[in-house]
Amino acid sequence: MLIYLCGVPNTGKTTLFNALTGARETVGNRAGVTVGIAKRRMKNGNVLADLPGIGSLSRGTKEERIAREAIESDPPDRLLEVIDATNPVRGLALFSWLRSFGVPIVVALNCMDEAGRLGISIDAQKLSKRLNCPVVPISARKREGLNGLEGALETAQPGAGERREPPSARERIRFAEAIADQCFTPGRERRSADGALASRFLGIPLFFLLLGALFWLAFDGVGPWLSDGVAALFNLLGAWAGTLPLPAWASDLLQNGVIGGVGQMLTFLPQIVLLLGGLSLGEDVGYLSRVAFLFDRAFSRFGLNGKAVIPLLLGFGCTVPAALCTRTLEGRGERRRVLRLLPMVPCSAKLPVLALLTAQAFPKHRMAALLLLYALSLAAALPAALLPKGKGSEPLLLELPPYRLPSAKNTVLLLGERAGHFLFRAGTVILLCQIALWGLSHLTPSLAYCDAPTESLLFFVGERLSPLFAPLGFSEVGAVMALLNGMLAKEAAAAALSLFSVRFTTAGALGFCVFLLLAPPCAAALSASGREYGKGYGWAVLLQLLYAYALAALVSGAARLLT
Repeated sequence: MLIYLCGVPNTGKTTLFNALTGARETVGNRAGVTVGIAKRRMKNGNVLADLPGIGSLSRGTKEERIAREAIESDPPDRLLEVIDATNPVRGLALFSWLRSFGVPIVVALNCMDEAGRLGISIDAQKLSKRLNCPVVPISARKREGLNGLEGALETAQPGAGERREPPSARERIRFAEAIADQCFTPGRERRSADGALASRFLGIPLFFLLLGALFWLAFDGVGPWLSDGVAALFNLLGAWAGTLPLPAWASDLLQNGVIGGVGQMLTFLPQIVLLLGGLSLGEDVGYLSRVAFLFDRAFSRFGLNGKAVIPLLLGFGCTVPAALCTRTLEGRGERRRVLRLLPMVPCSAKLPVLALLTAQAFPKHRMAALLLLYALSLAAALPAALLPKGKGSEPLLLELPPYRLPSAKNTVLLLGERAGHFLFRAGTVILLCQIALWGLSHLTPSLAYCDAPTESLLFFVGERLSPLFAPLGFSEVGAVMALLNGMLAKEAAAAALSLFSVRFTTAGALGFCVFLLLAPPCAAALSASGREYGKGYGWAVLLQLLYAYALAALVSGAARLLT
């Protein structure tokens, strides 16, 4: 049996999907978390498909088009709608549209625990009679009521009649308000922190204060202490590898190519997890939607609206999900402008390189240099939104979700998944890159083994490419090859720099960092962004490459003049 799970954003739809199927899809307290269709089998063998969050099926947004085309092209056996018990009107309005498809519907009345705390009284039996379908009170976050919901899905009978024309917007609202008045008794209002967090005067300073605290925690507080522990572990592992009875070349490969290179990158895993954890917490609590509201006026000057802040903030973690999140932006031009900005947002994969070089070039002011590079990257990104110049943004229509405490289990699973993704890349892509680089540095152009780096194939290739990067302040073969290696996966650049023990001047370190920050993203992000951007993405990547080169040369030249 095929079941489509649908509902308006911020109702706990994906949390319910994970609970029913055992999946680990991303959840969050904002619109646009689900941007495609995820399908999984339930324990009883039925297939559950999680549709994007929608307010209607008018095809006005990409999510609405995806949901409606799925229902029309592959009709389900059941529709499972999730309605927030604390805010039912929009969900009931969507129900009046869903029943026009003539498919049996089951309503999951979610957030019953929160409704109880707010003193909201709900007559579920009366609601079931008025909707003419099963209504099951649940709490997806606490996994309460799920057995009854699965039973209702098995026994649901058609109650909506034959397929018919959907009601008008006025009819849907009138229907929803009438049902809500009859079946829901309001409780006390939620206390909200929006007076400060969403204030035009206090909100933006508080945002930068919170963001600064997160960066301090990751880069100068707990993060370095945890990273030192990981580094010590890999040092012990490298020393142990040196005692193994291996040939000289194999020992060198194991110590410097595998353990040294990959270990150097993994020392930054605690800092990356702390950064991702802070962003995930802001998303789950519902704070990111307030940030979008705060920055709407400023972003409108660049042809964007406040919703663009959400994928840009997610870009600090990884560019791939941030690119997928641009589907929530209504205008095609606005989506393209955000996709041009995203690669310039310092993702977590760039952190190992930035931390390594700022510690080398600015040992006494590492934190300040790191924050300055982040600020420079973001400042350089905004003008790029106007290349080519946009026609302006769509007006911001944004529902501010209620503040909710995140589920500890969901948070741990999400962080585990993202840390696991990082470790998987370390064990596959980065490891293969390190082995390949070690091999290139120990093979001559005629593929004979050598010990002298100046005789290697790597030196031969890097020497011919190095003049291209001299205006950026560096021309060492190792630095050039590390930068090219980083085009496949940004983390690989840090491991390559460690492998070749590259030392930079201050100007060279700045040029390398700025180019890496502003250059096109890794292969996976390029693929995801290209699918969302459509035709012409190749030209956008080329322009970004030239833009990164020009700014890196400018910053490096200025540093040489000053020093």
